[in-house]
Amino acid sequence: MNDITVFIVDDHELFIEGIKLLLNQFDFIENVHQASNGKEYLRLLDQTIPDIVLMDINMPIMDGVEATIRSKELYPDVKIIALSMHDSIDYYTRMTDAGVDGFVTKDTNANELYLAITKVLKGEDYFSKKILENVIQSFNNTKSDNTQEQVNFSKRELEILLEMAKGLSNIEISEQLFISPRTVERHKENMYKKTYCKNGISLIVYAIKNKLIQL
Repeated sequence: MNDITVFIVDDHELFIEGIKLLLNQFDFIENVHQASNGKEYLRLLDQTIPDIVLMDINMPIMDGVEATIRSKELYPDVKIIALSMHDSIDYYTRMTDAGVDGFVTKDTNANELYLAITKVLKGEDYFSKKILENVIQSFNNTKSDNTQEQVNFSKRELEILLEMAKGLSNIEISEQLFISPRTVERHKENMYKKTYCKNGISLIVYAIKNKLIQL
């Protein structure tokens, strides 16, 4: 994992400069580009295709939701981590539906940003603990949608879901549950098919929304 190109998409220059200072601490990052909104980011994609994008949600001209959707349509392999200061569940669900690969708060520190980027680059998901707590609280304060068809998960699938929500990787889950990483991945793929979720982030949100797991 070397020579990684990062794109920061945010409409606040001071915030971008702060994130750049954090990224400069990571020796595997080679290039850092920036855009002030989603439209500018998509235009610059013609010149530079990044490995990972740090995407603000609420921006003028084109917000992070629309930019994520279009980016994933053009370049599905580009990883996107949402930068959030919002506690509205609507922002989380919209970005989840758009196919975002991770969530971190905008006041994140170097250690968490490093963890989020390295996990997402490996094809895993990352959910900031603070944001996860906000999601759980938001859904707990919202009446459940009884019109949504409930999906039946096996006991093993629920165990894996719980460990995923704790932020564990496939290898860590396999060690915790005494199964192989390949078995973990197979169960995850089955859960994606059952729920039509795009990735682990959307699966965790689905599980919390439907109160399938408790943290």
